[in-house]
Amino acid sequence: MGKVKNGKPIHLQSVCTGQMLHSNMAEGGMCSWGGPEHTELGWRLFGEHFRIKDGGQVVLMGIGNTEERAFMHSNAEEGGGFSFGGEQFEHGWTLQKVPGESSESKWLKWGDTVYMISNHGKGYWHSNSEEGAGFSWGDERQIGRAHV
Repeated sequence: MGKVKNGKPIHLQSVCTGQMLHSNMAEGGMCSWGGPEHTELGWRLFGEHFRIKDGGQVVLMGIGNTEERAFMHSNAEEGGGFSFGGEQFEHGWTLQKVPGESSESKWLKWGDTVYMISNHGKGYWHSNSEEGAGFSWGDERQIGRAHV
C-alpha cells in the first residue's frame, strides 16, 4: 500500500458500519453515509507536508459539497450538524494511527486505521453516527476509528 499524499482524494470509512462518510452535507447538515462507489462524494486531504505522517495535522475538503472549497471543521457540537469553512488547520484534524491496526511506518498508508482528533478541542470523532444523525465525540474507544 502506498503512502497517503497531500491533495489526494480519500474516503472516510466507519469501522462501525463499513460505510463511507459522504461530503454532500450542507452547513449544519447531519451525517450522510454510503458506499465506496460514490467517489464524487469523498474528501480531499490536505496536510502540512507533501506526505501525511502519523500525528500530522490535516484539513478535509468535501468533494461533493456545493460550497466553494468547503472544509469540514472539527468544531461541531455533540449531536450537532457539520461545520464547514475555510482551510484552517486550527479547525482541522490530527490523524493518529491506531496501534496494531496500521502500518509500522511513520507515514500514513492507504487502508490504515486512524483516530481523527479535533484540533478544536472536541476530542476524538466517533464514526458511530447513523444516517441523518449529528457528530459524536468521545475518547479513543473502538468507535472512534476510521480508515483512510
